[in-house]
Amino acid sequence: MYLIYASMVICTALFILTAVWIKLKKPKRTDRELVRVSEVPETAIMGAMLLLFTYFILLAKYFDPSVGGSDDTSYRFVSAMAVIAALVASEIFLTVFVKKVIAYEDKVEYIQAFGIKSTIPWSEIIKIKVPVIGKKIVLSSAKDSISVNGSKKEYIQFLKIANKRIPNAAKNDDFIRLIKNINGA
Repeated sequence: MYLIYASMVICTALFILTAVWIKLKKPKRTDRELVRVSEVPETAIMGAMLLLFTYFILLAKYFDPSVGGSDDTSYRFVSAMAVIAALVASEIFLTVFVKKVIAYEDKVEYIQAFGIKSTIPWSEIIKIKVPVIGKKIVLSSAKDSISVNGSKKEYIQFLKIANKRIPNAAKNDDFIRLIKNINGA
């Protein structure tokens, strides 16, 4: 039973740490932003479902020790499953609320889920990768790469801005086809 208590404490601490991290690392809006591409907000629903699942399985095992078996292995399994679900839920929340791609007049900035920033000036983009399936694009400079994907409205705005600011030498057939598709949509 001590594993259930320990898992509940670990999961609660993880969710509190995640909420604090989101509060500290969520990028503030500025007037200089042209567009901000974020993860689809509905993804947070999956995080909330995993959060509920975490506590559901812990409380189910606490109130009815026969759930999932009554031997020591079942307690280890439920505890481990709860911690894994809490980790995944925390990552989802960080991805939804912290991870952003922000377009400015002179650069594009990528903020990772843990708040780490990387920046590429538009003029330094030398390669654009567009997968055959999916809508994600990868902008690359000599030093860094930024992956762009997210909410449809902001993503389309970003592509239009990128098309105007990325040097023509970096634009390939796949990117041009993608731009034609969004302009036709």
